[in-house]
Amino acid sequence: MTDPIDKLTGGKKPEISYDEAKELARHDDPEVRRQLASRSDIKPEILYYLAEDPSPEVRLALALNEAAPRHADLLLATDENQDVRGGLAAKISNLAPPLDPEEKDRVERMAYEALEILTVTR
Repeated sequence: MTDPIDKLTGGKKPEISYDEAKELARHDDPEVRRQLASRSDIKPEILYYLAEDPSPEVRLALALNEAAPRHADLLLATDENQDVRGGLAAKISNLAPPLDPEEKDRVERMAYEALEILTVTR
């Protein structure tokens, strides 16, 4: 499947400017927003904005994106869609091993908070 962002950028994978990312985050095509949500080179505030996207596929892509800000993870932990919450749980379970002790502690606290929310949500 052709990446819709590639179509919009002429087939190249350049860095997306902040303004372009803001525009793509509001694009009518949910596939464009899904591709944006899966990128690791997008500013955290744009990714956070996508945590409230109406498309569950966009939110799932964000839940699986290791570059998503932890505050977006906390928001996604209460998502109404089970696949989004499951994707978030899978990402969190894979995050901890490669971190240094200080990073691990910080991520662990946020992960436990997100997992706590996941266990009581729906």
